[in-house]
Amino acid sequence: MFDRWNLWLIALSYVVATLASFTALELTRQVRHAAVAIMRRIWLCCGSCAMGLGIWSMHFVGMLAWKPADAMSYQAGLTLISLLLAIASSALALRLAGDSRTRSWMLLPGGLVMGAGIALMHYTGMAAMDMGGMDWAYDVPIFILSILIAIVAATAALWLFRVHSERATQSQWHYRLLSAAVMGFAVCGMHYTGMAAMQMEAHPFIVEQAAADSDTLWLAVSIGTATLMILGFTLVQLLADGKLSAQIKMGRELQQLLDSTHRTLDLERLQGRVMLNAIDDGVLTIDQHGVVQHANPTALTLIGVSEERAIGQPFGRLCRLRHESEDRAIPDPLSPVLDHGKVVHLYSQIQLESWDQHQHYIDLKASPLRAAHAEVIGAVVILRDISFRREMMDQLEHQAMHDSLTGLRNRRALDQEMLRYRHRLDSDNDFLLFLDLDHFKVINDSCGHSAGDEVLCDFARLLLSHFEAKDFVARLGGDEFAVLINGRLIEAVLGNVERLRHAVTAYTYEHKGRRYGLGVSIGLVAMNRRFRTTEEVMIAADRACYSAKCAGRNRLKVYEEGDRQALQREHEALWMPRLKEALRNDRFVLYAQRIDPVTADATQEQPHQYHEILLRYVDDQGHHVPPGVFLPVAERGDLMPEIDRWVIHHTFILLSKRLEALSGQERFAINLSGQRLGDDSFAAWIIEQLSLFSIPPSIICFEITETAAISGFDSARRFMETLSHHGCDFALDDFGSGMSSFAYLAALPIKQIKIDGSFVRELVDNDVNRAIVSSISGIGRSLGLKTIAEFVEDDQILAGLRELGVDFAQGYGIDRPSEASYRFGESS
Repeated sequence: MFDRWNLWLIALSYVVATLASFTALELTRQVRHAAVAIMRRIWLCCGSCAMGLGIWSMHFVGMLAWKPADAMSYQAGLTLISLLLAIASSALALRLAGDSRTRSWMLLPGGLVMGAGIALMHYTGMAAMDMGGMDWAYDVPIFILSILIAIVAATAALWLFRVHSERATQSQWHYRLLSAAVMGFAVCGMHYTGMAAMQMEAHPFIVEQAAADSDTLWLAVSIGTATLMILGFTLVQLLADGKLSAQIKMGRELQQLLDSTHRTLDLERLQGRVMLNAIDDGVLTIDQHGVVQHANPTALTLIGVSEERAIGQPFGRLCRLRHESEDRAIPDPLSPVLDHGKVVHLYSQIQLESWDQHQHYIDLKASPLRAAHAEVIGAVVILRDISFRREMMDQLEHQAMHDSLTGLRNRRALDQEMLRYRHRLDSDNDFLLFLDLDHFKVINDSCGHSAGDEVLCDFARLLLSHFEAKDFVARLGGDEFAVLINGRLIEAVLGNVERLRHAVTAYTYEHKGRRYGLGVSIGLVAMNRRFRTTEEVMIAADRACYSAKCAGRNRLKVYEEGDRQALQREHEALWMPRLKEALRNDRFVLYAQRIDPVTADATQEQPHQYHEILLRYVDDQGHHVPPGVFLPVAERGDLMPEIDRWVIHHTFILLSKRLEALSGQERFAINLSGQRLGDDSFAAWIIEQLSLFSIPPSIICFEITETAAISGFDSARRFMETLSHHGCDFALDDFGSGMSSFAYLAALPIKQIKIDGSFVRELVDNDVNRAIVSSISGIGRSLGLKTIAEFVEDDQILAGLRELGVDFAQGYGIDRPSEASYRFGESS
């Protein structure tokens, strides 16, 4: 039977059918995923023509592959109708498979209609054949089989088209090629089954067969080649359009991502600007060249310029900073930040000179801005206006350093001033006067306290009028005064003192017709190398004043070398051996005094007992001597470091014996002297003792006096930071005795401040002391520090402290000290 068929044309028909099926699959995907409706219509029209032409060409080439016995021709009209049927069937297939709204059940009737259309196209094409008078008919069973094959193939084609059109990606192309091969085989099977259904009756051979075969072959190859070219061109267009669509889609996605990123950045930038503008502190953002990029309203107000003038200006030129105490301009603080990525923090005595002729005290902090790869790309500068706080501190310092009655400096101010002389006790031109009024008590008792206050003010004016403005004049308390004279010859000082004494003698106070006179006893001491400390100078001046009173009052007594040596020998000769022997033989005993919470918050924070460890000396009779008697000698004799170690060691021994009874929330305060805070081995020794006795560091609080912390600020802070890192707490003791410490509170790792007892003792009757305690309590709260009041003697003081918000109280009105071993033994 193969001698009547051209196998090469059969193969060509199968290639055309397979390529037409593959093209149909790609067209279905293109129609389904076209973004614009007009493009879907264009692809549907073009695709229907290309696919219909491919199917029709396959059938036409398949018919030409058959070599009949007689010459064969085609009727043009029916041939054209068969082509239109192929295009219509293709349009139906693409429309059903390419529409996302097509449901799966709709593929069955669609396959029936499409298969019938293909079969009609096939048999219409066969009807167009004219075989020169040959008679032919159809084998009915095979005819029906061919139609069924067409319907099944059409339904399968619609299903495959639908499946592949739902896949938007270009991946898995080999599956689509395999599907196209199967579809091509099914289409060819339908065609050649239909050809097999045709039965012919041969007639005598009339025409030359060779010529007919040649024409048929040429026609089939031409049609197949043209169809392949059309389908190939269609595939190329599909591929180009797919690439272009993918690029357009990617471009749109990138544009959407870029727009979304811009919107997010704009929103974040707006939110950041709103947040910066809402901050009470001044905030400036600086680029890597030190130029201002943004300044919030607070910063513009502090600097005194508009935003237009600030933006684009170098920070160093815009912000003019000065150091108050040194009266010098501060260089641009951003250099370490931008060049090395360091954080710069300037605080205390920093002035910002604004462009509107105002000055502000500020704290400045500059931090680097870093990119993802840690490169410094700018800085953020925070300016905190502390002018109000500084004004309040100045007022408090003035109140704390001045006598409220006379306006002169007070004893605390004198102590602070004397600290300046501790390294210059080698001059014969610096002098200290102690003055005590004679007969003042008579006026005060006879005429009343208001008269006594008036007399004190008159005497203060006399003092100021007889000394120069640079001399330091102070009222120590009651009727005691002091004058600190710098850079004057002894002859001039004696002349001033004598004139003052005569003026006081000539002074009279009249009250109810009676006249009262005054006198003044004066002690004078030259501050030279004979003295080792300023404390010794003040003791000598007081002793000289006392000697003047004992010698008959209203006179001057100059301190003599013999007096100092006798006093020092007597005092140190008595106590130095005792203290050394006490350290060798444990002649000290530990006392403890309870510290109670005053406020409800303090009670919740410290629910368990809080004690301060105190020290007593045990004399030969077994009496316990208070520390005020022997500790000054220990300080002069450099014995305090050894006493500190003794107290810490024996406290840890005592606590180690009752570790099981401790809950970990108790607190034990231990006083430290300031003599060895710079010794790193001392901190290491304390850490070693904590570990040796298994003492939880959190229950230990070391108290360091304000004077010691400030005079050796760097070493004290290093010492505190070392032990704080291991869990110990610190309290600043005798707070208020030197108000300059306000500027350093935030820089020291402390958690508590103990208000100096001199403020607390007269809290109820002295408004100035009450205001100072209230201010210290408020500043402590603002810094997150707990406050402890010393010398709480009665319930009135305790009630006053509670009103002022002081957290803890300590004193005889709370608890009297007792031996620690008995106290803790009973509590355990």
